[in-house]
Amino acid sequence: MSYNGIGLQTARGSGTSGHVQKNLSTDSSAKGHYRSRKHKKELEEAKEKKIITELSKREAKAEIQNHSHKRKIDLRCMELRDKLEDEGEEESTIVEKIKQLRSELTEKYSNNNSKDQIDKGDQSGKERSTKEVPKYEPRYKDNNGEREVR
Repeated sequence: MSYNGIGLQTARGSGTSGHVQKNLSTDSSAKGHYRSRKHKKELEEAKEKKIITELSKREAKAEIQNHSHKRKIDLRCMELRDKLEDEGEEESTIVEKIKQLRSELTEKYSNNNSKDQIDKGDQSGKERSTKEVPKYEPRYKDNNGEREVR
């Protein structure tokens, strides 16, 4: 009468046949069940939150890169100022040359708006990974039926 420990040990005295049926009202995967609808809604909300956070991270990353480029431009301008002051240039010519350099670098950055090197060959972060990858050559080379080991 019992199946996997579920149901009556014996039907005697219970007034029933002892037949065990599945309770379909507890099936939470059913289409119209409240818990399944609530779970779907929670999954959709979590997916939307994930998309929003990814977009905000991208925006923040772009802002950081923009700030980094501005710092590099300022660094180049300060280096030029130090060089010109050491050479004994007048303040008015120094200011003019710095304005010219700053406008050139900002124009270069705005035109390319990419990973161009504004500074003097300083590569950092992901720019290093853009180096050429050595081409794969097979270990064995077949020359008219003969194998050559490299």
